[in-house]
Amino acid sequence: MKNFLIIVFTFLLFSCSKKSTVNKPEKFIEKEQMENILYDLAVLQAVRNYYPQKLGPKGINYKTYIYKKYNIDSLQLVENNRYYTSNPEEYKKMFNTVMERIKNQKSTIDTLLVKEQKKLQNNKNQSPKQLPNTQRLDM
Repeated sequence: MKNFLIIVFTFLLFSCSKKSTVNKPEKFIEKEQMENILYDLAVLQAVRNYYPQKLGPKGINYKTYIYKKYNIDSLQLVENNRYYTSNPEEYKKMFNTVMERIKNQKSTIDTLLVKEQKKLQNNKNQSPKQLPNTQRLDM
């Protein structure tokens, strides 16, 4: 009985430690392209959630857009996503790359917005005589 318990325990120990591997998909998407897909999906989902009117009236389906842009289908995306998520450390690196890209893009947009706001504020502070290319209406 003691030997049986040792064998069962050993079997359980080794069976739990095996990594389940996911085979590389037939239609494999390279890491860089998968990062681009994940980035586009994140941006489009944010637009869909925060500004649904931007996609809705034009009938834009963000998933269809991704499939056409990268010339893939839904099954290919799911299989490749499953493949990459089977290696959590590598997927985390990809995710961090996507998040860094989003942060950089946000920073660029914020800088442009500040410049645009300063420009508008400067135009408001100018008198009508100083505004370029405008005609003053005298009444």
